[in-house]
Amino acid sequence: MIRLTMLRLDGTKNIRHGTIRLTHDPTIGSVTGIYGPNGTGKTTVIETIRTLRLLMLGAPLDGEQASMLVQRTPDPHEPRQATIHAEFLIDGTPTAYTVVLATDGSGLKPERETITIRKNGARKRTLIDCWMLQNTETGLLTPVTAPAGAWNSLTATAHTGDYLTQEAALAHSQHRSLLFSPGLRDRLTRLSGLLHSQTMLPAARGKALADNLDPLLHTLTRLNSYAEHGIRTVTTRQAASVCFGYTPFMHDGRFDILDIGRPCFVPAGMRMEIDRMIRQANTVLPTVIPGLTLHCDMKDDTDDEGHEGVRVFLYSQHDGTRIPFWAESEGIRRIIGILSLLVRMFNEPDTLIAVDELDSGIFEILLGDMLRTLANRGLGQLVFTAHNLRVLEVLDRRSIVFSTTDPDDRFVNPTGVHAGNNLRDMYIRAVSMGDGNGLASRTVRSHLAVALMQAGEDAE
Repeated sequence: MIRLTMLRLDGTKNIRHGTIRLTHDPTIGSVTGIYGPNGTGKTTVIETIRTLRLLMLGAPLDGEQASMLVQRTPDPHEPRQATIHAEFLIDGTPTAYTVVLATDGSGLKPERETITIRKNGARKRTLIDCWMLQNTETGLLTPVTAPAGAWNSLTATAHTGDYLTQEAALAHSQHRSLLFSPGLRDRLTRLSGLLHSQTMLPAARGKALADNLDPLLHTLTRLNSYAEHGIRTVTTRQAASVCFGYTPFMHDGRFDILDIGRPCFVPAGMRMEIDRMIRQANTVLPTVIPGLTLHCDMKDDTDDEGHEGVRVFLYSQHDGTRIPFWAESEGIRRIIGILSLLVRMFNEPDTLIAVDELDSGIFEILLGDMLRTLANRGLGQLVFTAHNLRVLEVLDRRSIVFSTTDPDDRFVNPTGVHAGNNLRDMYIRAVSMGDGNGLASRTVRSHLAVALMQAGEDAE
């Protein structure tokens, strides 16, 4: 089992520093809700998880959207950096992955990556610490790895050092992780096999093999598989598509969108995925919205270029009445759009689902019942942001994180909550009275009224 247990963010968007601990307690489940005012870093947490997934896949960090993760500086030409520190439990072993991301106008690039483990209660041990060093004369970038003794001994074998330099330059130019590069992992796997096949190894190299190379390969493989098969994120960008007549849709491990306003043409390979989505929806929907089912008309067709595919039209049926799916409420479209992800979270232990603004358009009583069920019975992990405070009454206080107005300490856990206390009432009272330790900036209604009046006068 893998669990993401902690994120520490420095220099990401409007977060100068913030630490968020994610719930993974069998007694209260593995659901973490993040609450707070607008602009206090909630969405940044979801985007950070998305960036972590790309890094651990060895995939490029995608252009402008990824670059926006790094905090801006007054000088647009000044290089900017952000640090993400993620802690995991991998089969019970505490493991940490730290990455320093930099952007200089050409995009976001990993500049330094570190992986540490703490095995069997021993002290934390660095498996690898790798950063790029620029030659002042030639301008070329060279990877530097630590612990130096261990990796110098290992990379001296079978020209591994030369390959590491080449792969580092390629990964840097392609804006992706070096450590999670498939080519590097394959090379290190072959190196491990070569060393294990030798009957007489120098003591230093044998120790480096056992203490660094083999556990590093195991960690990289597990985290890469976790990112590929277990981590899924839904950002506000994807959620907004619902408002424009599209619904998010999982296909081949990534998000596509279905046009729900008219019959749309999709590749034939998506037919089975759409069938699965319909079956899942119709298993769960009637339990949360009685009488509602989802249906789909599909027929084989070809597009204007002669490609074979399927023409798809979604509609719902409510108490015998057929309604085009685009005419359904945003809340119903939202539920169906993320339903397959929630099904995975409920049934699969090695799953992390991160959803921004989970409560958008969903009736608060239904939202509370869904989250209580996922927390009490779900096998995977769910991280979400929301504004609807109903959830504060149904989840354990240890499952709640508050974002604050302090950019140097963005996340706090509820304190002083005792049995019988209503966390929702306590939160509202703290914010309203202005004694919430930075939980929110209080709005002065008289100031707001004057500002609205002045804005109206300016419009005349």
